[in-house]
Amino acid sequence: MLSIGCGGGTAEIAFSKHPCFETILAIDISPKIIEHAKQKITTNDPILHFECKNFITMDLNEQKFDVIHFNSSLHHFFNIEIALNKVKKILKKDGIMIINEYVGPNRFQWTKTRLLFINKVLKEIIPQSHKYRLNNRIKKNNVYRVGWLRSVFSDPSEAIYSAQILKLIHANFTTIAEVELGGNLLHPLLKDIAHHFIEENSINSGLLQKLFLLEDQLMVSENYSDFIFGIYSK
Repeated sequence: MLSIGCGGGTAEIAFSKHPCFETILAIDISPKIIEHAKQKITTNDPILHFECKNFITMDLNEQKFDVIHFNSSLHHFFNIEIALNKVKKILKKDGIMIINEYVGPNRFQWTKTRLLFINKVLKEIIPQSHKYRLNNRIKKNNVYRVGWLRSVFSDPSEAIYSAQILKLIHANFTTIAEVELGGNLLHPLLKDIAHHFIEENSINSGLLQKLFLLEDQLMVSENYSDFIFGIYSK
């Protein structure tokens, strides 16, 4: 397996313990985070290899991998089409590509209709006790569209062309399975306040069940899911 944009490597370490894998190459463009991932391996692991590499420029043999894995990394690519074309070349004939990805609006530019819905939920469903942001006493009273320039300066690659992902995948691969994970409501709504829901109790459980139902309703009305788990073949 090739895991692209592995980050801290938690998923890859779990994969390496599964008997179906002989070799896992996990790459990330950040040398700091690759070092962090390597430190999680306490003993020599002959299966798992963490390397600091740029997927677009690295030299890889054609039809080399059985599985290619993107875990919240594909939406950071500046040219998704080039990345997917490379995947097709290095994936074996019967290989699969797996994604767990944000595929929503570029740079989190929610529509006005969605923002109205999210803020209505925040005002009417989320209690005052659950509105305090993490590590401070400032309440979250509104959800705003992420500032375009702020997004560019804070992370130039964040969701830059995320809305193109599914269209390009469907044009270049055959879908084996595709699961809508939602996020249309919960992702912007619970940002900075999700810590209030960690404790398992009847209040949190009741609130979450309401939010899950509203999430499903929003997905149906928009006919789209911001997050997707998908498995695809050549």
